[in-house]
Amino acid sequence: MLQVGAAVTAIVSIPVLADVYRAAFAVQSWDLGPQEVAQQVGLSQVLPLLLGLVLRQRWPQLAQQWQGPLDKLANALLVLLLAVVLVTTGPLLLPFVTANWIALGLMATLVALCLGLGYGLAGAARHERITVSLVTSMRNPGLALLFAGTYAPEMPAIKIAILVYVLVTVVLSIPLLQTLNRQPVQAKANS
Repeated sequence: MLQVGAAVTAIVSIPVLADVYRAAFAVQSWDLGPQEVAQQVGLSQVLPLLLGLVLRQRWPQLAQQWQGPLDKLANALLVLLLAVVLVTTGPLLLPFVTANWIALGLMATLVALCLGLGYGLAGAARHERITVSLVTSMRNPGLALLFAGTYAPEMPAIKIAILVYVLVTVVLSIPLLQTLNRQPVQAKANS
C-alpha cells in the first residue's frame, strides 16, 4: 500500500513540482499534466503490483513457488541494469561528479535521511523496515528519466544527475539492507 500511495501521490506532486520548476527557472517546455504521470505510474508500478496481488490471491501456491526464483531474477536484472548504466554512462559520470560534488553530498544526505526516516516510520518487522526505508529513499527514476528525455532532451546533465541519484541510493542502501537482512524474521510487527 505504501508504494501505491507514493505512486498516486506522484500523480499530483509531479505536475505541481513541474509548475514550480517552470516558474522558478522560466522554462516553458516542462508542461506535465496528471494524465502523463498517471499513465507512466499506472503502467510501470500499479499494473504490475495488481497483477502480483491477483496472482497471490488466486494461485497462492504458484505465487509462493515462483517468489524465490523471481526475486533472484529481479536482483540479477537489477545488477545487469546497473552494470549497463555504468558502462554506457561511465565516461560522463566522473566529470559530472567532480563538477557537482556539492550536489552529490546533498543527494547522499537526502538519501541517508530518507532511509533513516523510513526505518523509523516502519514497524518492527524486518520486511516492513526494508520496504519503507527503500520506498522512502528512492524516487521514481523511471518517471524522472522519461520526463527528462521528453521535456529536456537538450539537457543531458539532468539524466546523468538522475542516474547519479539512483547510484547514490543503491550504494547507501546496501549497508542498511545487509544489517536488516541479518535480523530475524518476525511474523508481525509489534504494536
